[in-house]
Amino acid sequence: MRSVVLPPRLAALLEMIQSPKKVADIGCDHGKLSAAMALMGIPVVAVDISEPSLRKTMELKNQLGLDNIETRLGDGLVPIHKDEVDLVIMAGVGQQTIIDILKRDWDKVQGAQLLLQSMDGAYKLRRYLSAQNVRFVDESLSKDNNRIYCAMLVQWGNGPELSEIECILGPVLLKKQPDLFHKFLQEQISKLYGIIAGLNKANSPQDAEPADYERTLKSLMEVRDGHHST
Repeated sequence: MRSVVLPPRLAALLEMIQSPKKVADIGCDHGKLSAAMALMGIPVVAVDISEPSLRKTMELKNQLGLDNIETRLGDGLVPIHKDEVDLVIMAGVGQQTIIDILKRDWDKVQGAQLLLQSMDGAYKLRRYLSAQNVRFVDESLSKDNNRIYCAMLVQWGNGPELSEIECILGPVLLKKQPDLFHKFLQEQISKLYGIIAGLNKANSPQDAEPADYERTLKSLMEVRDGHHST
């Protein structure tokens, strides 16, 4: 039986897919996620800026005998046509890279769902998406090599603006509170403690006052203690 073994963070993405007709896997790298989707019968356009990475995808495609993966060399969404796919996946890169790709070709993805998972957190990405009139459909947490990764599925259309706490923790995660949620929440609390300590020691003016972070910290601790309204 043909199969692909996915690391936990990519397996979490696969579980979030909602029967798309055609997927763009942007930054497909080794092609394992593309192949796993193709094995489910989903047509995939696998895109990467790296020719060696794309070659790995093509080798895996041939090894598994898949005919529903099309590989394209290019930067971000540039090789994708408007309205060509109904799901765009971006993972394995930083938040700013995802934001830059979306900003450059936002018109190509307005009719599609976006499944996004950055390597360096999610706060900045959620803030950006919140300002783009998108709705958060689903979110998940996965642990891979002792790191917790956030994934989000969003789509165009009348989403409410996220609060600061929702940007940090995720609006869907805040409601669902899955298994890894409290560990993830404690990581955010510890991170804020560190930021506040650094600001209190700093001699030069800062963009944000310690009191701003302290208010956010208090709200996070209310979530931890079960006193925050969702």
